[in-house]
Amino acid sequence: MFIPFVTPRKQLSRRRGGGKSEGESGGSAGGGEAGTTGGSSSEGEKSSGSSSSSSGSTSGDSGVAAARSAPVTVLHTDKKATPYGPGGGSPSAVLSGEIFGGRMQGGGTRDQIFGTRTYGSGYPGISGRGVADRGFPFFFWPLSFEGRPGNGAYLQSNIEYGNADNSSRPGGGMTTASFSSAPTAANVSVFRILADETTTGSLLPDIFANCSRYMNSSSSNQILFFPPYNETGTAPPQPEQVIQYYRASSIALALDGYNNTSIFEADGTPDVPLPSSGIDTALLDCLNQTIGLAAPLITSGGQWTAIPNNMGLLSLMLGVWLSSMFI
Repeated sequence: MFIPFVTPRKQLSRRRGGGKSEGESGGSAGGGEAGTTGGSSSEGEKSSGSSSSSSGSTSGDSGVAAARSAPVTVLHTDKKATPYGPGGGSPSAVLSGEIFGGRMQGGGTRDQIFGTRTYGSGYPGISGRGVADRGFPFFFWPLSFEGRPGNGAYLQSNIEYGNADNSSRPGGGMTTASFSSAPTAANVSVFRILADETTTGSLLPDIFANCSRYMNSSSSNQILFFPPYNETGTAPPQPEQVIQYYRASSIALALDGYNNTSIFEADGTPDVPLPSSGIDTALLDCLNQTIGLAAPLITSGGQWTAIPNNMGLLSLMLGVWLSSMFI
């Protein structure tokens, strides 16, 4: 199986954790039923997807572009995150007086990035669903969902982390992008990612560089524009459509048509299996591996500081200046 930036050209390679050779099936995203992705199969297990970063040029049979290593600025913070970077460093406490002051942040590494289908997975050393009162091992906040009839209390995270457009969210408001199978695919699927603005914008060039051969050409239009997420609406992606969480549940990959009703049931209820057929496993695998390898990570060093939103102050100063013009 080809893993972007990891599998050498024209050479069969095994993934970390015992993945199979190119052309064979591996585990599925967060479940193990279908597809060839590197997600783990149950809460607390590590993904078998490789987490190695790369600084080389093209690799594998797809001839994908070289791995990017230039850091990106994380909106609403003083931090930079690096695609394909290792993460890590020493955890520290959020400064007193800041939002979530006293909680621990940082230290999460690339090989800890994969979660499962469970909201609240992807936290190093922590199992169980839900994100209430947790720290931020990758600095980014978990995705925030709106409480709706039928949702378990653990899904109503907007009470703690604000709505999807919360201007205090590291990386900016939550955004989504969709990826449709190429018309020639044996099985046509639509996948969607959900993440903060910085992360989505950083991932899109890598996803299109690695996976465009599996996509409908219309998917590439999103590289210039990807819409904000409306957590109060019913349009996808919805929590029950998520097939894999990453980076302490701050990134999700969803599949249109999948309905994991177990998320509304008692904790421990088995996930609804992915269909054994009818899924574009080539596109699924490429998306899953690319997100795991390329999602931007912050290397711990110093304490996180929010950049204040000064638009209110700016408007006030502008109003005072305009008033002075008529005195």
